[in-house]
Amino acid sequence: MTSLKFPKRFALSLLVPLSAAVALALPSTALAASDPNPPSISNVTISATAVTAGSTLRVGYDVDDPDGVRSVTPIVEVVVDSDDGDQGNSSRLAFQSTGDTTAGFDIPTSPSDRPCRYRIIGLGVTDSLGWVTDVYDAAYAEEKGLDCPTFTTDPLEYEVTEGPADQNPPTVSSVSLSSREVATGADFHISWSVADPDGVRSVSPILQRGWEDKDDGCSVSSAYYHGGSSIDGFDLTFDSNRIGRHRL
Repeated sequence: MTSLKFPKRFALSLLVPLSAAVALALPSTALAASDPNPPSISNVTISATAVTAGSTLRVGYDVDDPDGVRSVTPIVEVVVDSDDGDQGNSSRLAFQSTGDTTAGFDIPTSPSDRPCRYRIIGLGVTDSLGWVTDVYDAAYAEEKGLDCPTFTTDPLEYEVTEGPADQNPPTVSSVSLSSREVATGADFHISWSVADPDGVRSVSPILQRGWEDKDDGCSVSSAYYHGGSSIDGFDLTFDSNRIGRHRL
């Protein structure tokens, strides 16, 4: 998936995470290419077109599959305005689905989520035999030239608006790196001390990648998160795609 673009002046810091339920993921269409009995989906709806960060959005739908349905999860993309004023699609989001969620799906948000617009572009259906099929909104499939099962619905776009400020914000200190230079595949550790009156669930480093071609020595190309449940520090392993200069 394409990295989510952030403004160049985005202030980087350690993040007490956005939402534990949300992570970036790839589509699973290829896994179910030969399902002899693909599902059909209709009556897809969303409970609101705007939700406050920290609340929950309900996605409703009707699903039918000859082999039975084990679970259904929404396929969501971030809506990003491009420089020419048009809408572009960036990071795809994935949600954990366990058990029988055939009657609808709740998309949770965290109070710390930044305001952003999203659109539901499809539903991933897992049948009782284990086949996984991505069924896309017909308008989206036509827009992207996808040859796949589709459903027809009104536009399923919603916005997460800013929630109330954290009344007990965390404090971060003693941030350090195990090394200023690391080879790909080698261990790299970021350590810190974090305290929060409400307790700390997890901490995710925010890394910024750039290169030395500007007066300030670092021109930002992208920012990305490393998730995890650690609160005492974080181990990273950089692959060959991450060669270059990074800033925490």
